Amino acid sequence: MANPLALIGVLLEVAEDELDGTAEELAKGIEVVGDDEVPPGYAADFEAAASCPDPEERAAMLGAWVICHQPFPRRNLEIGHGFMRRLLAEAEIPWPWPYDDPEVEAMLRRLEAGEIDVAKFADWARLRAATA
Repeated sequence: MANPLALIGVLLEVAEDELDGTAEELAKGIEVVGDDEVPPGYAADFEAAASCPDPEERAAMLGAWVICHQPFPRRNLEIGHGFMRRLLAEAEIPWPWPYDDPEVEAMLRRLEAGEIDVAKFADWARLRAATA
């Protein structure tokens, strides 16, 4: 299992690159402890994704978590994709497709709209990474 706090640190680094604001300010959007307004499944979904043993699936599920839960005020698609790419790079798994690749952007938007579920997105991402 990947360390959830370390993963949140990586997520905040990615978010800092996409948004104005410091990691400390951005962290307020992803607080999950002691907050009665946290949506159902918010923390549990993150922990489930973080505990996935397969690094490709874990990266895709964590990127999907950002897209589905929208913890930041804007640019969650870009942050989710960037988070996934960063985790794949750290695991030395190639992912040469940028956010603005038409197929990538379409899949991210389908995930955001609920047209596909996280499992289908993770399968797609694993297949893409395997064929890179």
